[in-house]
Amino acid sequence: MKTLVAAIGFALAAGPAPASAEYASVNGLKMYYEIEDAGRPLVLLHGGVCTIEVCLGKIRAPLAKSWKTIAIEQQGHGRTADIDRPLSIEQMAEDTAALLQDHEA
Repeated sequence: MKTLVAAIGFALAAGPAPASAEYASVNGLKMYYEIEDAGRPLVLLHGGVCTIEVCLGKIRAPLAKSWKTIAIEQQGHGRTADIDRPLSIEQMAEDTAALLQDHEA
């Protein structure tokens, strides 16, 4: 019962669902991202060993009032699985750029 209560509490703390939650195929990775649309684009990146909800949860709603927020979960974080390749800052930057380029098209 304690587990159920904790799960419900976590689900409520996460807040409402984003306007758009999707996966994109970039550089061999199935990358998870969420978009809340309201203006010019603003890319939100989480910190290490983090997720969109944990690192960005409290700042997204205020930002989404004025910006089209694009929150991305990097390789091996949250709903984006790890794949058999090195994890580096450069690779995460390339993945982010590829996602944004594909989304723009």
